Amino acid sequence: MRIYLFIFLALTVLSCAPSRFVEPLSKNQQAVSFNIGGSLIDYGGATILVPLTSLTYAYGLSNKLTAFGSLHTTSLVFNNLQTEVGVLSHIRGQENYFPGLSSALALNYISELSLGNSKLWPQIDGNAYWNLNNNKHRFHLGYSIWIDTDMIDENKIGIVNPHLGYTYKFKLWELGTELKFLAPSYDNTKVFLPYQSLTGDQGATGLYFNISKRF
Repeated sequence: MRIYLFIFLALTVLSCAPSRFVEPLSKNQQAVSFNIGGSLIDYGGATILVPLTSLTYAYGLSNKLTAFGSLHTTSLVFNNLQTEVGVLSHIRGQENYFPGLSSALALNYISELSLGNSKLWPQIDGNAYWNLNNNKHRFHLGYSIWIDTDMIDENKIGIVNPHLGYTYKFKLWELGTELKFLAPSYDNTKVFLPYQSLTGDQGATGLYFNISKRF
């Protein structure tokens, strides 16, 4: 039963947001972004998207290293402080159709403000991305690994969540969307919400929309 409680928490927390950044900012460049979206659930026989929101700020420490921090605004409305801070690292640039590669390390924190309960989870992301048509379009795919030491008893250390996405770039603005497969190797019929998944009874599917501005 303990593992299903963990899976429920993983689906709840991880479904709040897409990948924060896939491609690093330039040195001293800043960015702000707003995203809305979450996991798909069954509601009265119809599949709906849970409209969770968050705000993110990022700063280019160098051309290869971007720091970011996020506040989950929907969680705050329900008296939960949920944040994340992390760093995105450039691994290699795109060469023709060989993708650019990046990786991120983040810490997720959530606290029930009325009760004082809190928890901290590390997260590791990896992405491959392609910029096309004079850098106007970016496609990406990758994974996030959500880590929790409570899973050691189950001979596991975390959950792998694949994702893929698309971004349209203006001069300073970006519009993006991402599809995420949350806990795709775990049975979703034994958790507390009617999660919907493209993989049937395994995990949940998340869909997100994002707008950001660089300056």
